[in-house]
Amino acid sequence: MNANKNESYFRKLIKGDLPLSITFWIWFVFLTLTISVFTEINFSDVEYHKSEFSKKLDLLLYILTFMYTVFIFVAVIRCANKYKGSKLFSSSAKVLVTINLIISLYSAI
Repeated sequence: MNANKNESYFRKLIKGDLPLSITFWIWFVFLTLTISVFTEINFSDVEYHKSEFSKKLDLLLYILTFMYTVFIFVAVIRCANKYKGSKLFSSSAKVLVTINLIISLYSAI
């Protein structure tokens, strides 16, 4: 029990030990929307003569965004599997994070 108290917040998040409502609404919906808006603004700034640094920065941002997508996918799925409430909410959460992951994979191709 004492070891559980000392566990970091992010470890609890990835293990699915946080409430599904927090994991889904804050970590998935709010942060994914925020990241999407930021990256769309950054990637929509089309310049045909981008510097090498700018291209590398874009690639780094995309990789970090994709890593976050995989991270939040695992966290929401694990929270939804442990959720004791409405099956509709847990199933919907699983479907939405799966769609988000598929879109991220598709955009990588």
